[in-house]
Amino acid sequence: MKKIFTLSVIFFVFILSAQAQKYDGSIKGKLIDTAGKQPIENATVSVLNAKDSSLVTFTLSNKQGVFEVKGLTEGDYRLIVSSKGFMEFKKTVAVTAVEKAIDLGSLSVEKDYKILDGVVITNEAPIVVKNDTIQFNASGFKTQPNATVEDLLKKIPGMEVDKEGNVKTQGEDVQKILVDGKEFFGNDPKLATKNLTADMVESVQVFDDMSDQAKFTKIDDGSRSKTINIKLKKDRNKGYFGRALAGVGDQGRYEGNLSVNKFNGDKRISLLFNTNNINKQGFSFSDIISSMGGFSAGGAGNFGGGGMRVSGGRGGGGFGGISSGGSTGLIKSTSLGLNYSDQWGSKFKVTGSYFLSNSKTRQEQSILRQSTFGDSIAILNKESASDNLNRNHRFNLRLEYQIDSMNSILYTPSLTLQHSENYSDDTSFTNSYSPAGDFLAYTGKNSNTNSRNGFNLGNNFLFRHKFKKTGRTITLGWNNTIGNSESEGLTFSDNDFYLQNGTLYNTTVQNQISRQKTTTNNNVISTSYTEPFGLNKLLELNYAYTNNVSTSDREVDNYNAGSGKYDVPNLKLTNDFKNIFLAHRVGANFRVQNKKYNYQFGVGVQKATLESQSYQALTGKDSVNVNKY
Repeated sequence: MKKIFTLSVIFFVFILSAQAQKYDGSIKGKLIDTAGKQPIENATVSVLNAKDSSLVTFTLSNKQGVFEVKGLTEGDYRLIVSSKGFMEFKKTVAVTAVEKAIDLGSLSVEKDYKILDGVVITNEAPIVVKNDTIQFNASGFKTQPNATVEDLLKKIPGMEVDKEGNVKTQGEDVQKILVDGKEFFGNDPKLATKNLTADMVESVQVFDDMSDQAKFTKIDDGSRSKTINIKLKKDRNKGYFGRALAGVGDQGRYEGNLSVNKFNGDKRISLLFNTNNINKQGFSFSDIISSMGGFSAGGAGNFGGGGMRVSGGRGGGGFGGISSGGSTGLIKSTSLGLNYSDQWGSKFKVTGSYFLSNSKTRQEQSILRQSTFGDSIAILNKESASDNLNRNHRFNLRLEYQIDSMNSILYTPSLTLQHSENYSDDTSFTNSYSPAGDFLAYTGKNSNTNSRNGFNLGNNFLFRHKFKKTGRTITLGWNNTIGNSESEGLTFSDNDFYLQNGTLYNTTVQNQISRQKTTTNNNVISTSYTEPFGLNKLLELNYAYTNNVSTSDREVDNYNAGSGKYDVPNLKLTNDFKNIFLAHRVGANFRVQNKKYNYQFGVGVQKATLESQSYQALTGKDSVNVNKY
């Protein structure tokens, strides 16, 4: 037995060693300018599989022109070096069992002196680094026919796409995805990656995007967002194209997906449609009504999908039971979207979209749970069901008006209409077993219903003016958000507890209706002035006024058996709240920009007042708290 174990360990170690050796290949070298005999810094070094030209990995050369790629398996590779101002360098390299660490020494890269007129040069390098932008050429990444942009992104090194469609690059969340530099269905990046096909894409560009005001003033305000720009092929920028998918399975399962696009230069129209009952989310989680403040009166608020799961906790040495119909349920989802972008004449750029999402979730659950307490055993039986409906209408518009060469206006309004209905019901009973006898210990019935309607209106206005002196600018902005949400919920709970002799010794009943209304009205008015000093220095002065007001009014009434109505006020749960936040902020930033380095420092002073008003029905008193800082 000991020999068998020893052999097993040796074999296991051998396998791990072989696996580790499988990925220990490397290629390194040094890039030298043939003319100046100087090292070439920040050149893109791409390693491709020689068989299918698929990208394996890439790196950049350092200040000494040195590069190294590791983790290669045995095989033939194509090395492609690309750098601005230099000819593209190619070399075939073989990593073998005998020669795993390849040192190419100094590699001479020629300057690109050619001046060509009327000739189009195509760059085969799958990766190109341009300043702060990394560009991945789509031709270097093989995808299946009818693949989506999401499938293409999964092939790109350093990018991750989770099962919900969220994209990460180099470990950071991608917040915006543009199509040829323009928004596609507002600020939902998934709609572009899931509905555009990979064969339309020429390249994928990754960069940190600044805010509109920061790009105008050239002052980095810190509001950067990781952004992907999908650059389309020129022949796909005009005409009709799309994709359709339909599937039917057993037990009534179905899925349908349609994407139709009409592109004609700057004018683009896209129509999207999706419907399914296989738990595919056809909308963004931000569409769900619960984001407007949750559910009152103990509303269910379940949004998830199903399956078989083991649940039930351990209590005093007991064991878990089996629960059928897991934590998410069966989701039926339908979504419809329309996107429009165009340039009207030479002064107007417009992008608008409408998106509808509708989801219905049905969840059923059965729980059998056993717990032990000393020499007693308690067995819980519980049956529960819930239905949830969420409907959302979202409108987005981006309008840019170039008044003249010195003045422009950017206006981006948005409107969201939301509706939800939620219902949950459960019945349960617990039997107790002990040497003294068996008896029914507990019965319970609970139900919750909730309906909610709300809207969210946003306005973002920005006026920008340039003076004749380059770098001297002034901007005036207004950011406004108005929200309103109203809900009504009903909670019923009846729980009975019994003694061993069958006597009812305690009953708790809760039967109440609640109504809640929340409002928000937030406003920020800001202005910024920039003044240049020399060719690379810039001073910014800014001011912002903030006025935010939010309210929440909640009324709860208990059921009156005498009148048969909900007319008994529940004073403990009835309250009103109002918060007012006022602030004045003055700041200054100084920025120095050089080719090899840049830095910025600033200072800001803020005077603010926070006033909180509340009314508690139980005490019948108002309270006001004011904080200044």
